[in-house]
Amino acid sequence: LPSIKAELFELWNTLTGTQNRDKNIEESHGERIELLFEHKESVDERLHQLEARLQRTDGKIKEMEKEQQESKEIIASLTTELKNNETHHQEEKENLRDTISHIKDELEE
Repeated sequence: LPSIKAELFELWNTLTGTQNRDKNIEESHGERIELLFEHKESVDERLHQLEARLQRTDGKIKEMEKEQQESKEIIASLTTELKNNETHHQEEKENLRDTISHIKDELEE
């Protein structure tokens, strides 16, 4: 009977030690899980910030592309207008030469 009591006492101590280790491991894992969850929340917030920044950047790029296209259209319009003005200027210059030539001819007669 005393050897059974000693063995029972030893088993009880082993069980208590195992339970304490399990409890410590559980607490440690709980702390780690909590830290991981906090880290995940931080990463999620940073990701959300980056996504918002990306959307703003995309919006700015689209706006700049639209402005670039408008600028190209304005340049094309101004180029056409310049060519038309040059043509008109040449026509006026020719008309002026013709008029001067006509007046010169009349004066010579």
